Amino acid sequence: MPATTVSEAQSGSVLKLKRGDELIVSLAENPTTGFRWAVEANAAPCLSAASSEFQPSGASAAGAGGHRVFRFLAASPGKSQLRLVLRQEWQPNAPASRFDLSIHVAD
Repeated sequence: MPATTVSEAQSGSVLKLKRGDELIVSLAENPTTGFRWAVEANAAPCLSAASSEFQPSGASAAGAGGHRVFRFLAASPGKSQLRLVLRQEWQPNAPASRFDLSIHVAD
């Protein structure tokens, strides 16, 4: 299964996938600040969420950031929108940043 990796630089773009492809979204995050990336619109039924994990940068300093890595599987043909937001849990209506992709899945 081919994998496509995207980052903040691809926000706002259109991504074409084939059914069975893996989509990896890697976004800078520092959870010690309280800001975490979360899925706001998951592009269902075109994509199905596989996992989300925080990967530290490798810096040993306390409070060092890293990347939130989301993995999705292109499940069904169609067009949809994937939207992620960076926010503090206690302020769900005040995102600090957004990440959007238009998803087109073909057979």
